[in-house]
Amino acid sequence: MIVSDAGSKSGRGLALPVFCFLALLVGLLCVRHNPVLNDLDVGWLVRTGELIWQTGALPSSDVFSFSSPGHPWVLYQWGFELLVGGLHQMAGMGGVVWAVAVIIALTYALILAFLLRLGLPNLLAIGLMGLAMFVNIVHWYARPGIFTVLLFVVILWRLEVERLSPGRYIWALPMVFIIWANFHLGFISGLLVVLIYGVWAYILPSAFRGPGAVKDSKVLYVFLLCLVATFFNPYGPNLIYYLWQLSQAGTMNRYIGELQSPNFHHFIFIFLFIQLALLIWVASPKFAGRQVLLTLTTIGLGLGLYSTRHLPWFSIPATFYLGYALRPAMNPVSKRGMPLRDLVFAAIGIVLSFCWVSWMGLKYPNFYGFNPARVPVKAIAYLEAQAHSYQKPLQVFSLDHQWSSYIIYASYPRMRVFIDTRYDMYGEAFCKRVVTLSRNVLNNPEVLIPLHVDFLLINKAELQTFPPESPRARLVYEDQKSLVYRLGQNSLVHP
Repeated sequence: MIVSDAGSKSGRGLALPVFCFLALLVGLLCVRHNPVLNDLDVGWLVRTGELIWQTGALPSSDVFSFSSPGHPWVLYQWGFELLVGGLHQMAGMGGVVWAVAVIIALTYALILAFLLRLGLPNLLAIGLMGLAMFVNIVHWYARPGIFTVLLFVVILWRLEVERLSPGRYIWALPMVFIIWANFHLGFISGLLVVLIYGVWAYILPSAFRGPGAVKDSKVLYVFLLCLVATFFNPYGPNLIYYLWQLSQAGTMNRYIGELQSPNFHHFIFIFLFIQLALLIWVASPKFAGRQVLLTLTTIGLGLGLYSTRHLPWFSIPATFYLGYALRPAMNPVSKRGMPLRDLVFAAIGIVLSFCWVSWMGLKYPNFYGFNPARVPVKAIAYLEAQAHSYQKPLQVFSLDHQWSSYIIYASYPRMRVFIDTRYDMYGEAFCKRVVTLSRNVLNNPEVLIPLHVDFLLINKAELQTFPPESPRARLVYEDQKSLVYRLGQNSLVHP
């Protein structure tokens, strides 16, 4: 296949960003037991989405656990849940993987397209895009955060276009935030970006657009409209207050791995160091808008070092900055859009790829399923067999909360969990209680009996010593991955 750059009108080849999009899409869809499913949160996200489709309403309280029945539940990412739930009903987990692959491929194709519009040579643009891609690969999971990264790129592109050539399209940004506020709480980062651009455009216009520029309050007005647009969600402006409450929940947040600082012993973070080194080496070039991109990059670096979740807020502005700094000095920024033929080609690829995953789901049902090396398939099969002798849903306590999320996917409504990874729903006080309870369980599983737990599920990989048996807490199942204890007055019969 012949490939041309983004601005080619020769008609002899496919635009490079479209080729990149299709290559990433196909590459991601060819992986068996796809790594985007390694974060087991997708289990309850899918089941929640299916529940919304079935009932036509957002559940107002918890439905998956037996420890918090009726507890209020704020579905701040219901749009993403609706998306993956609907696709799961259509094409199984293949449909979920397909949606994630499309979002990821589109994100980096857009970054590449912007770099090419700056006039960068193809190989340099691909290199910078690939660097950003590898910095953020730790976020390639079937979670709503990937949608936030895509929309972050979209608004940053739109704001850069407005900075270079003011126009009317900037007024469309509030529509993006209406969608964003119903998909993920990351819309707060987008609001911050719009505000920073607005402040620079108004206070230091010459540094923002170049010598001779005048103060421009338009972006600040757009920011206010974007802020109001985020109120168009089921919870209104209270959603922002809810985000503030979550940020203050220390115990709860310590459970969430992506909220911890990056583990720099992992080889993948070498790409972060490379990006930082490039920023230092090319720090001297002066260009209009340099300060606003450095402001975003500096804030993003601080957030990314504090929490792995925020690394895209550094790497994406840094990539845009490097694009400006490394482009040939005489090359003007291209205003040429993508040829219609290439967009049609990309759309056809999206449709055909969905047909492919639907066919694979019928022909090879387990191809896009969870990796059996990461989930307790056999232990859940054992518990499913026990559930037939119970007149109520089986109540399971798992020390691995990711496994609880998988139980929701694999066995709801036949089983209920004590706690899963919806820590924001359970709340800070409950999470503190679970921390203490989990420690006590390791010494005496019988502490779970007053909580009406039927079975205790343990991930052997996370423990060096296992809880002791007792007359009311018997080890009834063991494999290479897991342990199952039955709890009750006489653990050998129905409790």
